[in-house]
Amino acid sequence: MSDAKGRDRMARYFNKVTPLFLHRELTKEERFTVLEEFKKGQTNDNGVKERLLVTSDDYAKLARKTIIPFVNLVVHFTVPRTEEMYLVQSNVTGRQGTVGVSLLITSTAEDPLYMTLCKNTSFTQYEGEESFHPVAIKMKYDTVAEPLTLPTADPPEDWRDHLNDPKPKREKKNAKDQE
Repeated sequence: MSDAKGRDRMARYFNKVTPLFLHRELTKEERFTVLEEFKKGQTNDNGVKERLLVTSDDYAKLARKTIIPFVNLVVHFTVPRTEEMYLVQSNVTGRQGTVGVSLLITSTAEDPLYMTLCKNTSFTQYEGEESFHPVAIKMKYDTVAEPLTLPTADPPEDWRDHLNDPKPKREKKNAKDQE
């Protein structure tokens, strides 16, 4: 699906919030630009910062080393391949003492993978909007009046100045240091 077609389709599902796409084919500069737009969000008529980031497993890898702006909901449209991937993707929600929700939408074709995931992960099943409502009202929203996204969230304001900086070298551990 092209980004333009996907963007229009997702916007219809998510109350006309324009989605941003983050994936492996983007350059480093494009990825940071997407994250910058995600951090800013779109302010709706009620003063709520709306953000919609559509991504793949690449996001989980990025989330490990990036301070992602405030996220209160992650929707998995497929069952992640591993429990670790599911947990990494889901744990970006509910930070700073807020309620975060990770929804996993499954199909019967994914039942074996889902059952494997259920062995070590507990899930609450919601059947329709009514059963989810008590959780939804506990969620906090990033607003102009009460911002929840920290100024230190990535990307930093000066990211363009450091785009081509060399990666820091890792120190090699000496066998003597490990004793």
